[in-house]
Amino acid sequence: MMNFIHYLVNNNTHPYGLIHPSEIEEENYRSFGAFYIMSRDDVVLEKEYVFHAILGDEIIVTNAIQTVNSKNVYQIEVKEVGNFIFYAESIRQAPYVGSNNYLNESHAIKRFRCRRQDELEKACSDHDFYFVGASKMINDNFN
Repeated sequence: MMNFIHYLVNNNTHPYGLIHPSEIEEENYRSFGAFYIMSRDDVVLEKEYVFHAILGDEIIVTNAIQTVNSKNVYQIEVKEVGNFIFYAESIRQAPYVGSNNYLNESHAIKRFRCRRQDELEKACSDHDFYFVGASKMINDNFN
């Protein structure tokens, strides 16, 4: 199983459950989302995760690589855009409750947050770039 960073939102019908935004059924429902590391196992972090992004009009694949100094810190290098440091933050585990077979029996084990939000926002503005995470809309393997 490839390891992806996912963008998920709270599900209004299941306490603490997470779904992809495209799985929201209620038309007027709104929820804040975040990037998450998902797992079917214990809280074991992988050395590398695939993290989808948009650059201009194209979907690109970036790699979040665990740093040598800390198992919770990942570096992402995006050519012509910049280097970004993300932190895998501890959270209360939340189950995935959507219809994506790829994530069945998975739960969020860490929230994935950018350490320098100001640098990420500047890159977004300067390069028409932003991280989107994995979803059914990005990857056809998620059915």
